[in-house]
Amino acid sequence: MPDIRSTCSCPLIFTHRILGGKWKMRILWHIIHGENRFSELKKALSGISEKVLYTSLRELEEAEILVREIEQEQKPSIIRYYLAEEYAEVKEMVRAAHSFAEKYVRKNEIRQCGDLQKSKVLQEKEKLCIVDTE
Repeated sequence: MPDIRSTCSCPLIFTHRILGGKWKMRILWHIIHGENRFSELKKALSGISEKVLYTSLRELEEAEILVREIEQEQKPSIIRYYLAEEYAEVKEMVRAAHSFAEKYVRKNEIRQCGDLQKSKVLQEKEKLCIVDTE
């Protein structure tokens, strides 16, 4: 990953450098909803390779968006990823992007992807109001 702290004249381009790509927003979505172990993420994100998942997690960790915790009392050690408290607004960005996607899919009659369908189950399960449903 290029040095994300290099000069950038546009906040949106800078945000895209950190959170852009096919997988990072999806990874963050699942971590926010409690799937915070590598194996859980791998299972939840069908189609992602272990290498891409590992690299994306490392990049988010290097950008200090994610915090990695290692529980060494367990054998083998358990590694969990969490959203860094100081960047809690990322949670709202991910939710807003998800809300936009749901509305866009509904309006344009696009067949929903698995993550949008799964999110409705998560919403009911956790009683979260992530998006306004009609």
